[in-house]
Amino acid sequence: KLTLAETATEWSSSRRPTLILPPQGADLHTTETYRWQISQRGATLAAEILYAPARGSFFELRVKLPKAFLGYQIESLEMQPAEMLAGWHPDGEYLIVELKQALTPLKKATLKIHLRSGFREITGGSRRLPYPEIEPTDATKREGTVTIVVDPIFQAQLEKNHSVPLAPPDTDATDRPAAASYQFVFRDQRMSAAIWVTPQRVQAHLHGKHVVRLSDQHASLQFRWDVEPLVGAPGFLDFRLD
Repeated sequence: KLTLAETATEWSSSRRPTLILPPQGADLHTTETYRWQISQRGATLAAEILYAPARGSFFELRVKLPKAFLGYQIESLEMQPAEMLAGWHPDGEYLIVELKQALTPLKKATLKIHLRSGFREITGGSRRLPYPEIEPTDATKREGTVTIVVDPIFQAQLEKNHSVPLAPPDTDATDRPAAASYQFVFRDQRMSAAIWVTPQRVQAHLHGKHVVRLSDQHASLQFRWDVEPLVGAPGFLDFRLD
């Protein structure tokens, strides 16, 4: 026997209780891709989760969100095919995704979530940033990749005690010369990692042209500088005239 009591102070905040039983013998496989990007003004996490049921039907998906103290907020959420998405809402540390049609072994779907965390601009010293893990809790078998990309304005150092081994470097990656990049491949594992970032000094390449004009009455100097940023985004330049 189960007795429920209404505790809401206002009728408008009252919500009808629901009970959802997990499908017996359900088997749900996920293929997951995560890209964690760190820049000077914040960090973003792009998550793409392919759900492929092997057995059972699913009318709702639960995803464990990053810990609240990390400050990540959902910027966008979409599903492919789009007509399967009925709605979504946070529920404590979880994200609940409601489906119009059940996921079955004959019907797969991909969930895409984009999160952002703004933090105080890193202008000096080092800062430790923990990886904002996302976990599809309905999955019985998981596999996927995590890529960490750090803006070249930072010197990045990955902590050694990450839970998943680093993948071999991809020599064909086009963005590797421009940014520090790390990649992990996991299978039925929780992903935990942290990275230290330290701002590097701004570096720029200057191309100059000087014109000197002399006359009987006066002399004039004209300077022209073309600035090519190499590291960072300089907001101003200081010159010394001797």
